[in-house]
This record gives sequence, structure tokens and C-alpha cells, in this order.
Amino acid sequence: MDNKYKIMKYRPGILLWVFFIGAVGLRFLLYWANLPSNAFDNHFDPIFWIMKYGTLPSKDAFWQSYQPPVFYVISAMIGKLAINLGTEIRLLPKILQFMSCLYGILTIGFVYLILKKIPLSDFSRMLAFGSVCFLPRHIYLSAMHSNDTIAALSVALCVYLMMIALERKLSYPTIITLSISITITLFTKYTSFVVLPMALTILVPFLLQRIIIPRKKLINAFLLLIIVPILFLSAYCYSNIKKYDLPLPWNSHIVAPAETQARTETGLSFLTFTPWKTIRTPILAPWNMDSFWTLIYSRMMFDMEPKFLPFIDQEVTLPWWINYYQWLRGERGFPSSIQLSSFTYFTGSALIAIGLVPLLLIIIGAYVSVFGDFGALSKVSVEGAIRSQIFIVLFLFNALGIMALAIKSSVFSSVKATYFIGSIPALSVFLGLGVMSCEKNRIIKWILALIFGVFFILVALHIIHIAYSLDFSLGI
Repeated sequence: MDNKYKIMKYRPGILLWVFFIGAVGLRFLLYWANLPSNAFDNHFDPIFWIMKYGTLPSKDAFWQSYQPPVFYVISAMIGKLAINLGTEIRLLPKILQFMSCLYGILTIGFVYLILKKIPLSDFSRMLAFGSVCFLPRHIYLSAMHSNDTIAALSVALCVYLMMIALERKLSYPTIITLSISITITLFTKYTSFVVLPMALTILVPFLLQRIIIPRKKLINAFLLLIIVPILFLSAYCYSNIKKYDLPLPWNSHIVAPAETQARTETGLSFLTFTPWKTIRTPILAPWNMDSFWTLIYSRMMFDMEPKFLPFIDQEVTLPWWINYYQWLRGERGFPSSIQLSSFTYFTGSALIAIGLVPLLLIIIGAYVSVFGDFGALSKVSVEGAIRSQIFIVLFLFNALGIMALAIKSSVFSSVKATYFIGSIPALSVFLGLGVMSCEKNRIIKWILALIFGVFFILVALHIIHIAYSLDFSLGI
């Protein structure tokens, strides 16, 4: 009896390791198979410029050089180190591509540390962590060369340090480390600006004296966590205004998606959610692009703007894909038919459909984060309420920023699930709270275990199928 109890007791820990190993394996496998050039944007040019000249390129030198510089500077340093160690030039893109994979894996580690600090049951924590490990969009991104995974990693690190800062009541070593992290995060990607309102969130309770600390300590914390990052960001924006007449440049004169890309005639709606359209057609099409929330959700679950599908549908002719991408670029009308294999159709539709269960649990968990016993409006635990506010602010400001971009440029490239990857810590916590709210019913608990198990297995098969179709080559 005692042995049986010990096995049951340690089983959640074993599954967590299984999920993590699976997450690392799938991300590395897809990275290994994927070509460095198969990404949404070309981020190599700014890196090679820095490596060659030792300076940052001008913001308008290349399409992506308007981006904040941290990703490019770190990549250039790694590239120079690789060259000094005797690496062949032809292997350099693959080495730099690996950094995105590494950032993605590290993000999973920080999400686990964050979930450990939330009062969740073993079962809810396990499903929340597993969902991050097998999140399709994050796996795709970890195999692509881009600054998205370093931005998500930086936000996750800041979230974790904010929780530490709360526990230690803004101790100086913690807030100094957090100040440095926030400042660096601001220069990874524009979507990472969300860390500023998050930092303010953890200070408000101290300012309102819900938690008492010495005034001098509070002033220093405010200076380090808010003023210092803003000063660095202001200096950056001022320099950009002097050189480019814009605080945050955007190279629309080089590439202007809003003027060319395909869009729906009815415009983009922020008040609808129509997943049945993407379940029926799991790639971008004129009839499933009119709902902001549908696109964000569905693109999180499947490769709807196909970067990998052309490699796995061998029976689909190359001319069809050429016509399809021409439509995406606004160069022609939509092809007369959709030529996807039955398996690809099934995989995409199934992932989008099954993902509705985690989505419902995330919504329940978000409600609990606001109104629950330890939610943002609760008086049961002040620190618990503050902790909940971090995740609520992260998701809300992330969403508002993406909605603002979508209003400015109402095309599919502005409605990317990629931009929500920074909210992974919040989404995982909401999911865990949602599961914990339902798991008391034994039947529901077993149903959830079955649904999530099917989801994880289907994602794994999907990623393995992609890698196999790419012939497990080194991708160079």
C-alpha cells in the first residue's frame, strides 16, 4: 500500500519531466529540420552588418533593422565567437537559428518556475505546463530565426523576478536585477513594452500602503523599476526622432503590408469569435480572416499562414502554393480550390477544435484571477492579489497593443498569434487556475486528462511529420 502511494505521489513530477523532455525534443527536431531562411522575416542582414562593421545599421538600411537592437547585438556576438572558433561561414545561419530554439526552451523553464509559485494543484500545474510545452505556435517559433522567442523569454524572466521582488518586499538585489531585466527587455521587441505597466503594478500596493516598507526603499524601487527603464527608452526614442523623425521607426517605405496583403471586404471585427470557420478551413482564406480573436486563437494552434505545410503536402502541386502565396501578397485572387491533403486538413481542424477546451479553461482561470479568493479584487491575501494583477496586466496590455496595430493595419500580418507569445506566463497561470476550478469533479478531471493527452500526442505527431517531410536535414 505504501509503495502504491509513493508511485501515485511522484507521478506528477515524472510527467512534468516527460513534458519538458518532449518540449525540448520537438523544438530541437523542428529546428534541425527547418531551413534558416524559412521564417517570417529576414533578421540575418542586421546581424551580418554588425559582425562586419561593428556598428548598428541605420534603422532604414534593411526591412527588419528598425527593430530594437538586443537580439541583433547578442546574435552578432555569438556569430563572431563562432567564426573565431573556426566555424564555417555556411554554418553560421544555422548556429544563429539555434539561438531562437534555445530562447524558446529557456522560456519553458521560466514558465515552470512561475507556475511553482502559484498555489495550484499538481494536476492543474501539470496540464498548464504541458500546454506550454506542446503549444504549436511556440514550437514553430522556436524553429525559426526571429526575435520573438527572446522577447518572450525576457518577459517571462521579468515576471519571475517581479514575483521574487514581491516575496522579498523589494529587496535591493532583487529590484536592481529586475531593473536591468526590464531595461533590456524593452529593447528586444516593441511588444515587450508591456513590462513597464507590469512593473508599475507591483509598486502600486506599496504606494497605497497595502504593504508597508520604508519610504526610502519605495522611492528607490520606483526610480529603478520605472524611471531608469523609461530614461533609456526615452533616449532611444529621442535619438530616433533626430535621425528618422519617428520615436519608434517602422520601415513601411520598404515593405508596406497594409497596402498589399489580402484582406476581407467586411473588415476586421474585434467583437466576434468564429472558430468554426477556421476549423472548416485551417489555413488563411477570404472567409475566415474577418475576426481578430479567431485569427489569434487559430494561428496559435496551427500553421495557418503556412510556413511548414508546403513541405508536408507532397501531393499538392507547386503551382498551387505559388498561386496561394501570390494571393497572400495581394498579387492575385484566391485560388479556385484549396489543395491540402486529408491528413493536413484533419490535423489543423482537430488542433483548432481541441484547443477550444484549454481556451475555455483560460477564460475561467482569468475570471478566477480577478474575482477568486486570491484574485486581483480579493482581500484574503494582498500579495496573492498583487500577483494576480501581474498576469492580468500582462495579458491586457499585450492584447491592447496588438489590437492597436491591427486597427492601424487591418491585414493578417498584424493579427499574429506570435505577438501573444509574450503572454505565455499569464495564459499558463489562467489555464492552471481554470483546471483547478473544475478538477474537483472526478469525471471532469478524467475527461480533461484525456482531452489534453490527445492534444499533446496530436501536436507531437504533427511536428514529427513536418520534420520527417523535411528529411531531417541540417537545413543549410
